[in-house]
Amino acid sequence: MKKAFILGMVLLLCASAFAQKISAPPIDIKQGSDVDILLGNEAVDNAVALQLTLVLPKTFTVYETAICKGKSIEDHKLEWRRISDNTYLFVFYDLNNTPLSDGELLRIPIKVCEVPGTYECEVRSIRSSNDESVGKDAESLTFDISVTDPDGISDATTDKPKSDGILYDLQGRKIEGSQPAKRSIYIINGKKVLYK
Repeated sequence: MKKAFILGMVLLLCASAFAQKISAPPIDIKQGSDVDILLGNEAVDNAVALQLTLVLPKTFTVYETAICKGKSIEDHKLEWRRISDNTYLFVFYDLNNTPLSDGELLRIPIKVCEVPGTYECEVRSIRSSNDESVGKDAESLTFDISVTDPDGISDATTDKPKSDGILYDLQGRKIEGSQPAKRSIYIINGKKVLYK
């Protein structure tokens, strides 16, 4: 009984040690800005295929045409589709059974128009398989995107133009004298005025 327990614990530890690991750094971004979400891969089990689901806040805009695989997995194919709102399924595979390597796995460009705050994103349903089609599940991953107010104009002030009393025609030409010679529409102090 004791040997079976020890053998079971060793198999459990080995199985968890070989699970694929996905990483994503936290992101700090200004409101209304563009940023790339970078998912990294830690290849610990010689996986040749990987599937994962990314869930983003619903109001983030994903530039779907610019989604691309990372430089570390150029030999692998990437298939993806949007499942719902901002939930995306990604599948990486190689028909030659080339293992996934460490490094950048996926680059997802987004625009953040959220109000300032911290928003949680999740990578879940992470499943890898090796060249013998043995599948393994990995732990879900959460990471934060912190949105801050944009730099730039904080208080807008307007100064009214001084009233100069000069008349202009509709083409912007200055009219000499205080009263126009003919009946028409003129501009005075930035406003259109009809003279009869």
